[in-house]
Amino acid sequence: MASGDELVKIITERVVHFVETPREVRRLEHQHQREPWVRKWFGMIPFAIEMWWESEPVPLMKPRVPKESSREI
Repeated sequence: MASGDELVKIITERVVHFVETPREVRRLEHQHQREPWVRKWFGMIPFAIEMWWESEPVPLMKPRVPKESSREI
């Protein structure tokens, strides 16, 4: 485990970084770090299914081919 001096150093660096960055930049950084609610609630499974679904389009139904008439004129 980290000693007390190292923890103080890490906390001090974070506070200094927070104070030095403008509010607008902090807001933008915070917005980019948010993950989608689907991934937050259900994990990586929906993301994997979405990637799989988009990677290889599979037709849901086969196109109909008109059957040839068995009657001959």
